[in-house]
Amino acid sequence: MKSVILLQSRHRIIYIAFGFALYFLIKINMYYSPLIIIYGYYIFANHKDLVYIMVFACILYFLRLYLFDTTEISQDSSYEIKVINNIKNEEYTSFIGKSKNHYLLVYFDENIEVKPGEVYRVSGVLETPNHETIPYGFSYKNYLLSKNVKTTMFSDDFKLISSKYSIYLLPFYLNQYIEEKCPRSKAYIKTFLLADQSDIDQNIKMRINNIGISHLFAVSGLHITLIVFVIQKVLTHMYVTKKGRERFIVAVLVVYLIITAFAPSITRAALMYFLLMINKKLKLQLSTLDVLSIVFFLLMIQRPYYYYHIGFILSFLITFSIITGHELLNFSGKMKQIFGLSCLSFFVSLPIIVNINDQINLLSLGYNVYFLLLVTYLILPLSYLTFLFPVLDKFYFVSIRLFEKIVLFCEKIDFFTIEMTLRNPILVISYYYFLLMILSRIEQRKSVLRYGILLLLVLTFGNFISWINPYQSVAFIDVEGDSTLIRDRFNQCNMLIDTGESDEYNSVIKYIKSQGISKLDYVFVSHFHSDHYGELNDILAEFNVGKVISRYNAHEYENKMIHCGNIDVFVYGLVYNDENENENSMIMSIFIAKQHYLFVGDSEIKKETEFINKYEIQVDVLKVGHHGSNTSSSLQFLKSINPQTAVIIVDRNNKFNHPSSEIVNRYQELGIDINRTDKDGTIIHRYFFGKLHKKVHSPT
Repeated sequence: MKSVILLQSRHRIIYIAFGFALYFLIKINMYYSPLIIIYGYYIFANHKDLVYIMVFACILYFLRLYLFDTTEISQDSSYEIKVINNIKNEEYTSFIGKSKNHYLLVYFDENIEVKPGEVYRVSGVLETPNHETIPYGFSYKNYLLSKNVKTTMFSDDFKLISSKYSIYLLPFYLNQYIEEKCPRSKAYIKTFLLADQSDIDQNIKMRINNIGISHLFAVSGLHITLIVFVIQKVLTHMYVTKKGRERFIVAVLVVYLIITAFAPSITRAALMYFLLMINKKLKLQLSTLDVLSIVFFLLMIQRPYYYYHIGFILSFLITFSIITGHELLNFSGKMKQIFGLSCLSFFVSLPIIVNINDQINLLSLGYNVYFLLLVTYLILPLSYLTFLFPVLDKFYFVSIRLFEKIVLFCEKIDFFTIEMTLRNPILVISYYYFLLMILSRIEQRKSVLRYGILLLLVLTFGNFISWINPYQSVAFIDVEGDSTLIRDRFNQCNMLIDTGESDEYNSVIKYIKSQGISKLDYVFVSHFHSDHYGELNDILAEFNVGKVISRYNAHEYENKMIHCGNIDVFVYGLVYNDENENENSMIMSIFIAKQHYLFVGDSEIKKETEFINKYEIQVDVLKVGHHGSNTSSSLQFLKSINPQTAVIIVDRNNKFNHPSSEIVNRYQELGIDINRTDKDGTIIHRYFFGKLHKKVHSPT
């Protein structure tokens, strides 16, 4: 396969960008490593003259990366920190600041207004954020790195010492202006003018995300195109010279970059406009793909961990697809071109979108065209007009409400929404290979049926990945509270013991979905403290749940063996009428891969005593009661059940200082191996042909 468009010689700078993209992919997942060997062979075989340029580019990038990684802010009694931009929150104050040429994220317990340019004398301990501890969960560390922030600080001792000029005062005052003049429609004006989505209702955000049009709300090239188009038209009618128009547009785009705090998609679009203009003036004969590649490299030099920013990735990926698509999908008719480009963008970004949402809405193809027109010709222009003429606030608000009703209506049509995951590197590589073959066939005006079927098979395989899982596993999830996912091989049984505390990030739900699970045969609620059942309603809403078992219906199952695939569960018959809710915890045994696990919820000594007086058992693994508190794990109980391994699910830096050092010492003195989620992150016991493989997702 040789694509005339994708591989023509004038697009050679794109190969350098591809090389870096592969490196970043390997940094995220080492299983992509073979790709760099194949790519290196291709470059040496076909573009040897690019090797020196690539080496030079690598030296520049890795030197920048080395300087970023090795320079640290030294610990001191206090720091002078200049506010770059504040982060909105009603409960506390946080902002990104700069101290000694280092960026850091600062938190104050008090809710005060800080302005860009203000300098504070701050005392506190510098901390490095932890890695994500739940597989496929949100990584706060990587999120901050994408913003060139390596360090955080929590402080309750701060003092304003001066106020300096800052270019970020412009978006700050614009934000205040919008708040005051456009109170009804402020959320959408901020979204499209300031690239700030913080005021949009979270429920609406989720609905927009579910129907696959969230990219329309990321300020991007669409907005740059609209701004440039309007300015060109207005200035042309005012008989401004071409040079004057260009200078004015450059000035406007620079201001817009500042207003949007250099949002990735806006920075990419603005830089492309500047470079394309320079390319034309200097007759450099660079293609649009060449310019896109140069912008990509420049931004990576500026922020060496930018590849952790989803907006950055999608911005370049979709822009690449649109640039190539204009030539590949040379349809007659505007609507056909819009639909073709929408389809191309949809399929190019599908693996990323699927792994963010763990689902795909097939109607997104149509929604993208419809909502693109709606946003381009109504919502976006009205946001600018309302900003300029606040008298339109009420009218714009009515339009927004109509728009949101349409979104809610479309989101309810979930028949074409498919739960799936596409994280396996082999599946991802296969997907993009078949997609590339389809694009090549389209370019050559040949049938795409065979590769279309193969692409569909890859997606189908991703949808049923859990059905070919050969492992049995017990995952102690690193959450606030307790939550354990138990899986049988080949999707024969999935069980959840407790759900953890209510979580705005839906960490437990996302982890379960990442495993390709759509049905939970059993959900056990050990007792009714919020850190054990807080996510129950969300779990019931997101998954097909067979049965929920708690102390309220435990009598139906007590002293009986529940068979679920190759896993057995035994619920012990105990008393559940204590005033102390911890003492109402269910105690149950899980038998998996010839191993005996005992789960005791937050049972305290009274419950433990009741249990050992009634039952005599020996266990292999104990899920430690009450997060390692000294109210549990009595010596008599531990000697009675004699576990080989103990797992403590406990939140880092919890206010109760769990686990108790006394209890930890007790386990050690008894020779019991201890694993703790606060130290090890999520702990997964995986069994393959009965052999245990233990994996931890450490925060360090």
